[in-house]
Amino acid sequence: MELFTSGNAEAFDELYERYRGPLYRFIAMRPGVGSETAEEVLQEVFIKIMNGARRFDTSRKFSSWMFKIADNALMDALRRVKTRAERTRDAEQSFETVRGPEEEYRIDEQARTIRRLILELPPGQRDVVILREYAGLPFKDIADILDCPLNTALGRMHSALKKLKEMLEEEHR
Repeated sequence: MELFTSGNAEAFDELYERYRGPLYRFIAMRPGVGSETAEEVLQEVFIKIMNGARRFDTSRKFSSWMFKIADNALMDALRRVKTRAERTRDAEQSFETVRGPEEEYRIDEQARTIRRLILELPPGQRDVVILREYAGLPFKDIADILDCPLNTALGRMHSALKKLKEMLEEEHR
């Protein structure tokens, strides 16, 4: 980020390539977000990063700042969605389009079940699971993004995993 703010345009390309995948997964895994919405939000996030680069507080971690921008942009996009039917349709599409077609082909029934169950978690727990498991962020960054204490993020993850285990056991009865 420092290279980009100092005028190195190629540095932005590196940021884009490095974070495009984790950001897309973070956005697309949220309920009510289809692939088209995820792509739009992803582009909006990178535009906001470009435009706000000079305001970036270098005492903070770049990825935390970026994921917070993504979270805010996603909330704005979801507010623009007009009807519940559109949100439901996008959520159904997101199960099929979060990954590329080749990779989606290889996903087994258990993986689809787990993803569906993650979306059924309470929002705080769901966000921690998505940021940790799909975006690969450390808990400290997750706490920064969600604006909560580290122990709260850890507790939400523990509760989410416990709840997912119960939900999976219920599925197999």
